[in-house]
Amino acid sequence: MSMNVLGVSLTSLNATLVGIRTTQHNIANASTPGYHRQEVRQSASVPQFLGGQFVGTGVSTDNVVRMYSRFLDNELRTYQGQQSGREVYSFYANQVDSLLGDADNNLDTSMQKFFAAVNEVANDPTSVAAREQMLTQGKNLAGRMNLLGGRLETLNTYVNTEIDTAVDQINAYVERIAQLNAAIGYGGSQAQAPNDLLDQRDQLVSDLNKLVNVSQVQQSDGSTAVFLSNGQPLVVGADIQKLLSVNDSQDPSRRSIVLQTTSGALVNMNLQQLSDGRLGGLLAFREDILQPSLNDLGRIAVSLADQFNTQHSAGFDLAGNAGLNFFTDANSLLRAPIPDADNAGTDPTFTLTLSGSQNLTAADYRLRYDGTDYSLVRLTDNVTLGTIPGAGGNLTADGLSLTIAGGGPANGDQWLLRPTSFSAGDLAVNLVSGTQIAAAGTASPGDNSNALALAALQGSPVMAGGTATFSASYNQLVTRNAILAGSAETDLTTFTNLAKLTLDSQQSVSGVNLDEEAARLIQYQQAYQAAARAMQVSSSLLEEILSIR
Repeated sequence: MSMNVLGVSLTSLNATLVGIRTTQHNIANASTPGYHRQEVRQSASVPQFLGGQFVGTGVSTDNVVRMYSRFLDNELRTYQGQQSGREVYSFYANQVDSLLGDADNNLDTSMQKFFAAVNEVANDPTSVAAREQMLTQGKNLAGRMNLLGGRLETLNTYVNTEIDTAVDQINAYVERIAQLNAAIGYGGSQAQAPNDLLDQRDQLVSDLNKLVNVSQVQQSDGSTAVFLSNGQPLVVGADIQKLLSVNDSQDPSRRSIVLQTTSGALVNMNLQQLSDGRLGGLLAFREDILQPSLNDLGRIAVSLADQFNTQHSAGFDLAGNAGLNFFTDANSLLRAPIPDADNAGTDPTFTLTLSGSQNLTAADYRLRYDGTDYSLVRLTDNVTLGTIPGAGGNLTADGLSLTIAGGGPANGDQWLLRPTSFSAGDLAVNLVSGTQIAAAGTASPGDNSNALALAALQGSPVMAGGTATFSASYNQLVTRNAILAGSAETDLTTFTNLAKLTLDSQQSVSGVNLDEEAARLIQYQQAYQAAARAMQVSSSLLEEILSIR
């Protein structure tokens, strides 16, 4: 009987020790990211039938479980991924908004100063000082255009670098998740689930989701499968597929993402397939704000150069000579079609010129060859603007004239047209002296008619199909970006709050409350002392029995 009592006390001691150790483990990991509080599950041992009745035999430690809510953890992961995406989007959107919308140093201010100087020349066309001031303000305007365009191009470089970094981090998480899958697959075959490994893996999936939107599916062997939003697997068991950051085959100035499958094949990934997370935010910023801003700013530069040069060349300078281009030739600011890296044929010769700068858009275009004809598609609405025979010819659309000659393209070859993407960075003043300013409409030095016509361009609707001025077009660009930046800030606040609320709910289930753990320690301490006292009593009884002669 004493041996049975001793055994009951021993089970109590063992169970209490497990409780103490689990509580200490909770306290030690109270600040560990992704840690889920663990609790000991106990049950009464199978009773023993003695003397016509069932007598208890102590306590059994069934399991140590982690306090886990799949719903709350998934909700938290979702909101944190959306928060991370809006965070990087908002950061870069605010940079562009601040750059283009600076009240004191924006492009509109430079244009106003330039046209004010043009008006001064119109007021006194023989004044050398007024002419030099107009030349200086023209250079300042071109310089401001270069600065804004260059800064946007620098942001493109930053985005490329961030994409590279994000892809490296994603692949590192993928490899680690696969390693934990292998470890958990083994540990999962045991009676006790490897709680800490499960926490580590779930935290890695959460960290991965902050970079790119993923979903996970639990497998029967204890492993988890991780998928991108388009269903492409990143991790299945111990097998992985990696993302690669490569030069865009259609535009080498940008980085694009491809998925390298287990067979070695490369699958191009787009924004819809890489939504949310930091990577999704970077790609969305580039598509929504950065590239349109480069195109729009370049469109203003090309239109300004074309309209001003056309009018300036119609006049005469101070020496009675025919006017030259005031700015860089507008046609030279256009960017030629970019061949796709996968093209199999020989590129033809492309000539891209203006057919009417007032009709320029900020759109990108795709030129495709189908084995017979070239077709030009505007990418903003996927409208085919026209075709050119494979033997060559000309197509005019959206203020552009594209001529194709020669070459030997293959069926399926394609080219990307971003006509104004880098135009702002290339704008410059062509004149070297104020005396070259063609202020006169005739060869008379005191004539100011051409200067008046040049000044009138400031308020003329010479853009957007003849519906907007230079300033209105720029302000429309600034307003659009400000709206997108403001919307991003609102979204960021929303998802930050949702993530915090969900984290609070998740922590109420899974988090460690140090006060509760301290109370449990006291409870276990008292239980341990009582069990130890019971063992002492049992031992004394056993000794009494053994001492009987």
